[in-house]
Amino acid sequence: MRGVWLQRGLVPWFALCLVACGAKQQATQTLHDAVENDAMVEIDSRAIFDVASDEGNAVGDTSRKPEDVSTVLVDQNDSSAEGDVELDVETSVEEPPPIPEGYTLIWEDNFDGPEINTDHWVVASLRDPVTGDLVPGAKGDHLLNYHYAGYITQEDTYIEEGALILRNQKRSYQGQSPEGSFAYTSGWVMSMHRVHLNKGYVEIRAQFPSGDKVWPAMWLISEQLRWCPEWDMWEYFGYREDQSTPYDNMGTHLCYGGWPNQKWSSNFLSSFDEIYDCEAWHIYGFEWTDTEARWFLDGELMHTITVDALGADAALWPNEEMYIVLNNGQGSGAPDVTTSWPNYLKVDFIRLYEKGE
Repeated sequence: MRGVWLQRGLVPWFALCLVACGAKQQATQTLHDAVENDAMVEIDSRAIFDVASDEGNAVGDTSRKPEDVSTVLVDQNDSSAEGDVELDVETSVEEPPPIPEGYTLIWEDNFDGPEINTDHWVVASLRDPVTGDLVPGAKGDHLLNYHYAGYITQEDTYIEEGALILRNQKRSYQGQSPEGSFAYTSGWVMSMHRVHLNKGYVEIRAQFPSGDKVWPAMWLISEQLRWCPEWDMWEYFGYREDQSTPYDNMGTHLCYGGWPNQKWSSNFLSSFDEIYDCEAWHIYGFEWTDTEARWFLDGELMHTITVDALGADAALWPNEEMYIVLNNGQGSGAPDVTTSWPNYLKVDFIRLYEKGE
């Protein structure tokens, strides 16, 4: 049985029916020397698709997730598998939601390389290996605080199939910084002293995990190595006990004022996984200006905070360089009955935009 690789993003018409939205492109590709018996076609695609033969008969599974590299077996009695095979190839490109008006792209990471770019990110550590600077309040190089149950590790922070993978595992682990035994491990990257912004628009295509134990987040903290301010661009709580409805909440918050007198402007989108499906790919947007902050999900405005809402504390509105943290965590006090292991925060790309004068 011989393998035939298709170009990434191209789907064979005779084998697949592509299910997606957006502009379609037509192409034709000839694969020579197709096998005379079973023809194996390896598919690497980010589109969600159904598998069917040209006669309408199911071949293999009837649906696959986009991040999977899938194998499709074409029946040996299908004449299209004999000799040279000409494939009508139809691709479907999902149009991203528009960004707010007036912004220009200034930086992006598409996670296309074999390893995480250390010019962009500190990997699996809360300490910058160059400067030695530590995230404020950290309990060691691999644990932010004891609200988190997972010890941050290199093996849980990696790139796979063009996406950043931040993995949670349930396993016994002996930590060194801080020392101690842990029942979970987690993935983490941060852009401290590498990539930072003071106002702008952040666009992230990501899949969140679901389950009561998970606590993944995409957030901003100060380059001045103080806490706060903090922008929680998107922070998912499988369980948070201080909420009237403690399960399944997405947080969009501002913390301001500085420790120990910090204040919060908090907002929770309840039943987030139930309504939007955490594990589906979404475009998460966050806009920060001199007067307001706005949160977008697939282009839809979800929440707004204005500087005027801070009242007498308006002068504490963040106005400084802040760096990015992407992490997948577990809440120490959260149950794990509904949580699957391992679970993943996956990031396809992150883009920063600056507003013109």
